[in-house]
Amino acid sequence: MKIESRSILRILILLILGILFSGQKPIPNPFGGLVKKQSYVPGEIIVKFKTGASISSLVFQKGGKLLSNLGHSQITHIKLRSGESVETAVQTYSNDPNIEFAEPNYIYRTQSPNDTSYGSLWGLKNTGQTIAAGSAVNPEFYTDTNGNPTANPGTSGKDISVESAWTLQTDCSSVIVAVVDSGINYNHQDLTNEMWSPSGSCLDENGGTIIGSCPNHGWNYAGTRAANDPMDYTGHGTHVAGTIGAQGNNGVGTTGVCQTSKLMAVRVLDETGSGTTANIVKGINFAINNGAKVINMSLGGPGYSSSFYSAIQNALNHDAVVVVAAGNSGLDHANSSNASYPCDYNLSNLVCVAALDQNFNIANFSDFNTASGSTVAIGAPGTNIMSTWPGNMSVFSQSTPSQDFSTWTTTGTDWRVKNCTLGGKTFTNLLMFTSSVNTVDACSFWSSAAYYRQASSGNNIYKTFTLPFTPVAATLAIDYYEVLLNTDSFKIYAGTNSGSFPSSLVVSKGGTNTMDYESPTYNISSICNSTTCTIGLNFISAGSSVIGPGGGIGVDYYSLTALGNDTTHYSIINGTSMASPHVTGVAALIRAYNPNYTYSDTVNAILYGGISNGSLQGKTKTGNAVNAYGALKYINAPTGITVTVQ
Repeated sequence: MKIESRSILRILILLILGILFSGQKPIPNPFGGLVKKQSYVPGEIIVKFKTGASISSLVFQKGGKLLSNLGHSQITHIKLRSGESVETAVQTYSNDPNIEFAEPNYIYRTQSPNDTSYGSLWGLKNTGQTIAAGSAVNPEFYTDTNGNPTANPGTSGKDISVESAWTLQTDCSSVIVAVVDSGINYNHQDLTNEMWSPSGSCLDENGGTIIGSCPNHGWNYAGTRAANDPMDYTGHGTHVAGTIGAQGNNGVGTTGVCQTSKLMAVRVLDETGSGTTANIVKGINFAINNGAKVINMSLGGPGYSSSFYSAIQNALNHDAVVVVAAGNSGLDHANSSNASYPCDYNLSNLVCVAALDQNFNIANFSDFNTASGSTVAIGAPGTNIMSTWPGNMSVFSQSTPSQDFSTWTTTGTDWRVKNCTLGGKTFTNLLMFTSSVNTVDACSFWSSAAYYRQASSGNNIYKTFTLPFTPVAATLAIDYYEVLLNTDSFKIYAGTNSGSFPSSLVVSKGGTNTMDYESPTYNISSICNSTTCTIGLNFISAGSSVIGPGGGIGVDYYSLTALGNDTTHYSIINGTSMASPHVTGVAALIRAYNPNYTYSDTVNAILYGGISNGSLQGKTKTGNAVNAYGALKYINAPTGITVTVQ
């Protein structure tokens, strides 16, 4: 068929308009765009002359001096005349019809920052290195299903290509990133210069002005501590913040995906790592009202909440990207009973992230979604991740032989430490209390065997722990089986005394017939606030009648965690919570590099600028692993273009 010239012209015009309005960046000039972060040698330029041009004559005419031929046809290195700026010379030479191009003599530097622990950040640069504890506080290393270390070392090159991205952008400080989490240690040496402060009034969740502003870089909606102080007392939020935007090239510690950042601390999780819908919703709205355009929420739970959904939708209406964690139970969200929120809210501004190991395989603990239209969108590094930590930490637990229940002090005769099986699970050094333990084997109390309750009997067991620092926070996690009759009671105590049973009641269980397994975590920060902390357990069974199934307690695990507060510590942990901040950092890089990008442009760049990953195929929306360089270079396809061939 015949295509008329005016039709060809129309097609060309439409294509050009499509490119201009598709979000593509124009071709960079020598002093902007892709190289705006680079420096160049003063008094020198690089010039390519057209074939047949008299190079020496032209350089002489412009007052320059030919330094060398660069070994490539007609490309030369020129010294400028005294006082001539590089900018002026590039323009002058470029305007000469005998010259094909002129450009500065750029200075290129290694993209690896000088942070002392950069070599441990395999997610940013994977050299096949082994991630070791080093000076990390209480490191938790990734293991296989049998508890053995795995995927460490990993595979060289399996990372998010951030060093390539850093040739384009390192500074995200034009983008406010809210870390909606357990708070941030805003005094940390790698975070103190990267914290957000309001440029004007600080607004609360309702948009009202906060009297006294926000002096500590955010707001606290969790627990009983000061509302204007979002300090971190668990470590989780500080770790997340460091992966997003720890200061780069400052010669200490780590760097974030963004080497320069603006991090807003929004504390919605308390010392136990728990937060309510109400507090999280308020935290999101606080972030939105104060200008956050990227929000990280490394948290989740099984309950669908319309108010939580609406808060993220409000973020969408304010052009904010929300990045969340898929979950750490290894479950498939295609089964509605495995749903986790906010991951499974179907909103276009929300990116849910699975975790990858050092070989870039999906981690064995990572949730995923095999359904079409998967809510789990993409994968990112989430094992053996080193990042900032709020302070020193001491952890005492049943897992340590010198601290297991066989080392505790008992008063009375009915607490027993045994190796036995309950509920199909085998336990070593299980702490048991059962009535008439000399009559019936304690390990069978979970069965229907009959037991005699002892009249008004009470027995205590306790242990004193010595801390190397004065904690700012302390928690007690304890897992136990319980069979309680309505006159039985199980109580947990804590105190700062040493060598005797403590007096401060943490919790009391009993008063109703109960048969259950529980694994609570208690905040005992106000009780254990010195270098000595004693934990005590008490069981009372009143009455003399034969009962069945028997009453008793079986404690299979405890963990006492104490946290100090300083500015120099780091830790290594695992989780989809550690994967999502890699994506959040990339989102901030994108929005800093492309200031006109909407939330939709940013999400598309993250998802489709990623790299195909076999372990994520069929388990995520894209089957991709996040790639920082690919995301920055991603160009949305032109839309709305119609071409008619006549």
